[in-house]
Amino acid sequence: MNTKTTSAVARMYVIAGSVLAFFILWSLVAARPFPQAPATRVRAEVVARDPRLERLEARERAFNTRSRRTRVRLDRQWATYRLQRAERMREIAEVRRANAIAAASHSYVQRSAAPSYQPAPSNGGYVPQVRIVPVSSAPPVTSTHSS
Repeated sequence: MNTKTTSAVARMYVIAGSVLAFFILWSLVAARPFPQAPATRVRAEVVARDPRLERLEARERAFNTRSRRTRVRLDRQWATYRLQRAERMREIAEVRRANAIAAASHSYVQRSAAPSYQPAPSNGGYVPQVRIVPVSSAPPVTSTHSS
């Protein structure tokens, strides 16, 4: 039995066709051309709903309500904080201005009240002289003569 492999070109055409068919089928399934089954059944004006879904929706509504209340409260607190901070910054600026004025007038008083002479040193004007004296001119000891 002689098994002969097909040519490489034919093999490539088969692979390309398979990939093309795969993507075409994928797009058909993604488009959902078939009808969907209804999620709820309608029986004479009564809609049967999943109770878990109803609880989830009620929880979501409660969460949204709490979220809005919290946002309003935080907005009020933030506005109050900004007003209090602005007032505090104004107070700090006033204190700094008053301190600058007081410091300027204090330095003026010090300059005007400062004596025009330099006081003499308390030791009568004597400035001691310092002299460095070498300790010894002996060579350094390199052995300790211990056994």
